[in-house]
Amino acid sequence: VVPAQWLVVLALALSISFVISSVINVFSDRLYGQLHQFLSRLQTDSRVLEQQPIDIQDARVLVMGMGRLGTGVYDFLQASYDDRIVGFEENEQKVLQHAAAGRRVVSGDASDRDLWERLPKQQINKVILALSNHHETMMVTEILRQCGFTGVIAAVAKFDDDLEELKSKGVIAFNFYKEAGAGFAEHVVNNWARSDEQETS
Repeated sequence: VVPAQWLVVLALALSISFVISSVINVFSDRLYGQLHQFLSRLQTDSRVLEQQPIDIQDARVLVMGMGRLGTGVYDFLQASYDDRIVGFEENEQKVLQHAAAGRRVVSGDASDRDLWERLPKQQINKVILALSNHHETMMVTEILRQCGFTGVIAAVAKFDDDLEELKSKGVIAFNFYKEAGAGFAEHVVNNWARSDEQETS
């Protein structure tokens, strides 16, 4: 039988561990970003399958999140970009369904920093974040910039404050309710065209 005073000590220790772990979880991605270079030096040269570079062939445009919104964007852009577009979806079952429908979709979580480290960022010039969670969209945007991605990022948001926050980070942002699916993709393409004109002028 554990003495009563030890039960109190154990309860306090457990509570403190929960507080510490919750704080670490909130800032886990930021901490990993700061420690990434140091931790990379501790890795061995051999890589497991999950660490191998991701082959996206000639893709230049990535659609992150292949739900209803992402699928609509993908289908709209496929006519123009064909094999230069690839989608990413973390749900394995959905990946198989998209493959059966003739879409090129890879399994992957947009908020996973290691995913971006494994991608050939030098060949990617446009990323569309078709994510429903604003916090995740902001986190992925930050990861992309930290990883050295200098291309165009487009995303949707449900609220005006979220739109402004995305735009302040240099993201082409649209209202989720007004620009769903193909409408969102069409507006993104129009913005790309204007950006390209500004760069060439």
